Amino acid sequence: MIGWRYWRRDLADGGRLSVNIQGKPSGTKSTLTINHDNLSATEDVETWRSFWKSFIDGESTVLHSE
Repeated sequence: MIGWRYWRRDLADGGRLSVNIQGKPSGTKSTLTINHDNLSATEDVETWRSFWKSFIDGESTVLHSE
């Protein structure tokens, strides 16, 4: 069975975040898609792209506590 999950949130700064996770037919892999829309400035695109890449790669400390 191929699973699918979707999450969407409006952000305080007017942005919108949506996350999609879908299982692949093999059952051992999945696809993760993150859309961060309505950014306030064009310059923010690369900043957030870098953040989300680090987050997915496990390099972000946002969810880690000491």
